[in-house]
Amino acid sequence: MVCRLKKSIYGLKQASRQWYLKFDSVVTENSFVENPLDEWIYFKVCGSRFIVLVLYVDDILLASTDMKLLLETKSFLSQSFEMKDLGEASFMLGIKITRDRKRGLLGISQESYIDKVLRRFSMENCSGGDLPMSKGDKFNKSQCPKNDFEKNAMKNKPLRDLIRCTQVVPSVERPMPIFCDNSATAKNNKRSYNSKQIELKFLHVRKKTEEQNVVIEDIRTTKMIVDPLSKPILVKVFNKHVTGIGLADSFDSIA
Repeated sequence: MVCRLKKSIYGLKQASRQWYLKFDSVVTENSFVENPLDEWIYFKVCGSRFIVLVLYVDDILLASTDMKLLLETKSFLSQSFEMKDLGEASFMLGIKITRDRKRGLLGISQESYIDKVLRRFSMENCSGGDLPMSKGDKFNKSQCPKNDFEKNAMKNKPLRDLIRCTQVVPSVERPMPIFCDNSATAKNNKRSYNSKQIELKFLHVRKKTEEQNVVIEDIRTTKMIVDPLSKPILVKVFNKHVTGIGLADSFDSIA
């Protein structure tokens, strides 16, 4: 006998999909628009006011420029779903949220998660460095363990688990994705087998460049503030870009 459920059951494979469809239909009917690049993130604009809604499984995080709009959103959500208002967010997915209302500052910190990872790999007493990777650092096979003594010493240092914990790459069980630079993709018209692996968004940039709807300009490292997240650079440049991004040890260190 086969039965058709009128309501999805928590725990089934289809349950998460049905929950998403239900939630999406409710919020979009209330003028929320899903971010095309980041699923589960919705926003709503009402004149000069706006609100952002972030959904993670069945947890919701709201951020708004207007308290009335925030309360209205909470009201329609509570009418549509059984929910509990936990008040002002202070911790979300391992991220601590702090505020300085007098100075209009909002900060997020993963200090507790970082401390947890350090303890897991017995590095809680290690000394911090000035930057993640110095310009000129090179890694190769010659640095791998060469004898039984060195191999035994590395057994207690599971590099694969460490990389996974830092979330630098999505997974170390499968090949890492390789992405081309936008400018190189846009200006290179040669076709090859490897070019088939280029993501469609980069091909789209190249097409728009050929149509002269987009102009590709080279930005030097001294002005590329996101470089600390992707490549080794000089300490002076690193500190300048980190400040430009808005990263700081605490609110007290912000002028």
